[in-house]
Order: sequence, then C-alpha cells, then structure tokens
Amino acid sequence: MFRVSVKLVVILLLIVTSGVVVFCVSIPIALQLQDNAMDFVLQELTSATEAVQAVVNRKLRLMENMADVLRKASSTGFLLNDILQFANWASLGVVQQQLDVSLFTPQGFGVAVTSDTTATISGAASPGYLWVINFTAPGSFLDIVQLPLDSTQISRMSSWTRINTTFQCQQLVGVLPITSSSIDEDPIRWVGVSPFQSMPGGSVQSSLVLGGVVNKGIAAMRPDKAQFVVVGLRGEMLVKSFLTPGVFHDDNGVALLIDTISGAYVAGNLDDATGTVHQSGSAQLLQVADLQDPRIAGFLRAKLHSSSFQITPSTALMTCSTPCSFTYWPHLNEVVDSPRKTAGFWNVLTHSFASVRVVDVGPSGHTPHGTIALRLVVVVPSDQVIHNLIDEMQKTSLAPYILMICICAVLTVVVECWLFNDLIRLGEGMLILASVFAAQSDSEPMTLAEELQCNIKTTSSSFFVEFERASQAISTLDREMHMLRAFSTLPTISIPGSKFSPNLEENRHDHTFPFESLTEFSGLVAANDPLPYCAPKGTLWRAPVTFVCAQLHPD
Repeated sequence: MFRVSVKLVVILLLIVTSGVVVFCVSIPIALQLQDNAMDFVLQELTSATEAVQAVVNRKLRLMENMADVLRKASSTGFLLNDILQFANWASLGVVQQQLDVSLFTPQGFGVAVTSDTTATISGAASPGYLWVINFTAPGSFLDIVQLPLDSTQISRMSSWTRINTTFQCQQLVGVLPITSSSIDEDPIRWVGVSPFQSMPGGSVQSSLVLGGVVNKGIAAMRPDKAQFVVVGLRGEMLVKSFLTPGVFHDDNGVALLIDTISGAYVAGNLDDATGTVHQSGSAQLLQVADLQDPRIAGFLRAKLHSSSFQITPSTALMTCSTPCSFTYWPHLNEVVDSPRKTAGFWNVLTHSFASVRVVDVGPSGHTPHGTIALRLVVVVPSDQVIHNLIDEMQKTSLAPYILMICICAVLTVVVECWLFNDLIRLGEGMLILASVFAAQSDSEPMTLAEELQCNIKTTSSSFFVEFERASQAISTLDREMHMLRAFSTLPTISIPGSKFSPNLEENRHDHTFPFESLTEFSGLVAANDPLPYCAPKGTLWRAPVTFVCAQLHPD
C-alpha cells in the first residue's frame, strides 16, 4: 500500500488552498482588466475610424465642390476656347487635392488637367506643376504641356509636345458614362468606381469619378455645344489624404475603402494594388475577397460566427448594417460579429485579436441607380493598443503567486521543524520498538520490513506513514505483552477499598477496572514486586516450563 507522510499532506493542502484562494481572488480583477482592455481597443478603433471617415468625406465633398465650381464657370461661356483659362480654374484643385479634371464635348474635343501624365508620354509628377492635355485632333494627335501652378507663369508661348496617337478623350476614366447619360439628368452626379491606367501596359488603380453636363441650358437647345466636366480621384491619392501622422498611420492598423456595388477595393494602406490587368489586357478592379495582404487576408478567410446567418467575412463587410463591428481571433481563425464577444474566458488577456469597424462614407451628391456606395473598414490589432498593458499585467499577476510560494516555504519549514517534529520522532521510536519484538526466523534472515510483514498480520493499515508506524508498534507490543502475560503470574495482593479481587482466575477475564484502582494497583506492583523480564534488575520470567521429549525410530 502506498503511504505518505502527514507533513507532506499538510504541506500539499496548504499549497493547494493558498493557490485556490489566490486564483479566486484574481478572477474578478482579471475580468475587470479584460473589460478595460477591450474598451481601450474599441476606443482606439472608434477614434481612428472617425478620423479617417472625416478626412474621406471631406475629400469627396471637395470633389463635388470642384465640379460645381467648374460647372458654374463653364455655364457662362465655352471654356474650351481658352484652354489656359480652364487650367487656371482647375490647377488649384488638381495640385493641392491630387484630382484629375477633364472638360470635353460630345465630338471628342477637350482638355484634361492632372498632376501626372495620363498619356503615352514618359514623365513623373512634379510638385507644384500640372499637366495639360489638349485633344486637338481626336483620334490623330494630342498636345501636352507641363505648366507651373503660378498662373502668372502660364504663357501661350509654353512649349507643347505633340504626340501622334489614336487615344481619345472618351477613353478617359468616367467620360463615357457621363456622355451617354441624358442631358435632363442632374448636372453633377457620381458614376462609380472605375479602373484607371495611366498608360497602356502600366499599373492599374481605382478612381472615383463624378461629373455631368455643365451648360444644361445651351445643351438642351444645341446638343453639339454641350460641355461635360469630369472630376476623378485616384485611389492612391485618396490614401495619402488620411495616411498622415495626425489622422492615421500604419502603426494604427489597416484602413481601406470598399465599394459595395462592385465589391471592389478602392483605396487603403495595403500592399495590394487597387487594380489588375486581365489576361485579355483590359484593366479591372481588385475584389475585396481577393486581397492578399496578411493584415487583412486572415480576417477575410476566417470562419464567421454570425448571430443571424452564415456568410463569409468579405460579404459581411458589404452587407452588415452600419456602423457594425467584428472581432477577429487569429489563434482560432474565427470572426465574431460583435465588438465585445470573446472566443474564450481569458482570450483577451492571453491572445492577440483584431477589432474591425465598418462605417459608411460617401458623397452627399446624387448617385443614381446605386452607382456608388462606399464603406470604410478600419482594422486595429490589439497589440498596437494594449500590448504593454497586458505585459505589465502578466508580470504583476505573478507577484501574488511568488508571495504565496514564499509563505508556503516558511510554513513548510515550521511544519517540518516544529509542528510535526514530535510526531515524527514518536513514529520513529515506535518503529524501533516494533523491531525489538520482531520474531526471528530459523531460515533465511529477513529485513525489518519483512519481519514486520510476517509477524504483524493483524495490524490495521493507515494511509499515513507516522500512523502506520505507531499502529505496527502498538500491535507488536500488544502481541508481546500478551505473550509475556501468558508466562507470568500476578502476585496475590489485597488492596483495601478496591473492587479488584485478589483471585487471579476471577480477574483473568474481567477487564473493567476503575481507573483509580488500576493506577493504585500498578503503583503497588512496581513498589513491592519487580516486573518480570526486567533486564536492569536481573529478574527473569517466572513461569512454569514443560519439556516434551520425543525420539524418532532409527528406521
């Protein structure tokens, strides 16, 4: 039977009890800290979302204002007769807001102003300068010039570069949908998100476009005199507007603009481009579900646990009722449609997660037939907000357990050296006493444990070592005392006033003596007659011995 020491059991109970108490006390603190940590992440997420949302909405309103200014300027005259005057009108918005502005007629004549070339001419954007492209002969050639922003430096003698090309203004982004619309529709309207390619074979990016007819009265009477204005904002320029230290930066997480109509990725601080070139050579937008940046790809491909129905995370971004929030748990590859719902009891404190918030952004102008519906998605990783807090919490939470270990160590020493010291020594002494009376075998010698096992058959078992030793010693002593009693005779003593009868045979089976009488009797025996088998006094057993002899036949 397996046995342990009492002191070990007491020490283990002490450690377990202390650990359970410390753990139970830590639970409310940890739960409160978990709620506070989640609050910090949500506050950072909300703040970042509102900051980016304000910048994007302001940028889109600037586009509308730009288109409205050009509409009013063009409504009083035919600006295409004076290209430099149109450039003066458009230059401020083009350079400062990184917009692309075009003015053209249904016949294909027109002018485009941009801060970067949109034709097959090589060249990079120059700060403070703008490119003016004149579609002089649509389908044959066009003229390009780079002009400074300062209107006083614009001269009709500027050097123009003529390029022979079949490229026409109708091929510009957003021009065809605007020219094909009815003149009776709203003068300025959004036409959606379109792929923008600066030159054949070049990179593709998204572009937000709005525009319309600017001289509606004249165009109603003379359709050939109609003028159309187009204002575009490329995705990379939109990102630059909110990726600033005071608004949002890469350390905050991920911010991306998506179009729920086309499902396209419009802009964001991701490594993915907003557009791709199809195998056929045509430019197309990149879909949100196809994003590969690891900061958002894990979320898009995780399993969504929705309270309403099972859909993919990319679809949820498009269809959820804004503002909506999600929580992404990378270690479980799960997304829950709640900002506060955790995937486990301690997950906020033990694992990294990402909070996602989706809000509507968009133009205040007219968007007929659902041509554009923009949403802003902001993803904030928890490590960016509460990493230091969690680290300090984990270090601080070790202090109670370290203190508990120290206290338990001190109590262990107390238990070992003082509380159970007498019990241990008593057990060891009884074990030695039991070994004195252990029977000897005539055959092979046995160890102490084997002797006790052989001679003590009726010993009661105990789980504790100390109690087992005491039980063995008492059982052995009882056996030997009965043996000693069998070979001894009690003296005939009359004790005045005692109920103890001097008749030995009468008292042999009577074991109910008053305590006082037994004590008095024991004292008299010790005083008047030495106990048998007392080695120091030289007394031996006083017992009759019977010898039995037997002789075996020699055969």
